[in-house]
Amino acid sequence: MKKVWTTLILGAVLSASSVMAANYPQYLYGNTSYPILYGHMDYATYLDTSSVVIKYISEHGGVVWAQSEVGVSFSYDASTGNENVKKVKVPKVIWFYIPEMKDGHGMHGVDIDDKKVVLPPFIKDIAYVSYNAGNSWTPFYMHDNSGYNSPTYQGLWKGMDIVQKKLERYSL
Repeated sequence: MKKVWTTLILGAVLSASSVMAANYPQYLYGNTSYPILYGHMDYATYLDTSSVVIKYISEHGGVVWAQSEVGVSFSYDASTGNENVKKVKVPKVIWFYIPEMKDGHGMHGVDIDDKKVVLPPFIKDIAYVSYNAGNSWTPFYMHDNSGYNSPTYQGLWKGMDIVQKKLERYSL
């Protein structure tokens, strides 16, 4: 029993120290237009909030938008406990799509940026992400913030918050 408790305590200490070691800046270079989406293992992704653009709104409220996300490599400084910027990558444009149930259950094509984009069907609790301007879509659970889904989840909801504010501004 003593070994079990020792293992549990050691595991808790090690996991706490690894969480504390990841001290990523909440904003890239202190610029509030670049909030952090996700950080893990000396790498973080930031959203360029000024890049969020609504691409398409269906008559039933489904929405497609694009946003730029910036990947940043860090190096951990044990003396300060901070992550220091090592390399900033070229921003990637990522598209998100949240269909509405009224849009139907099948795939359908729409014109976005003078090209035909096939939008996937409504599936409860599913949103879609595209890394190639809508040429293909990857489904993901829009309420799942665990593991590999976390960066996509964060990008979806931070981007959606900006989209909603833009829509409110236009509807006034």
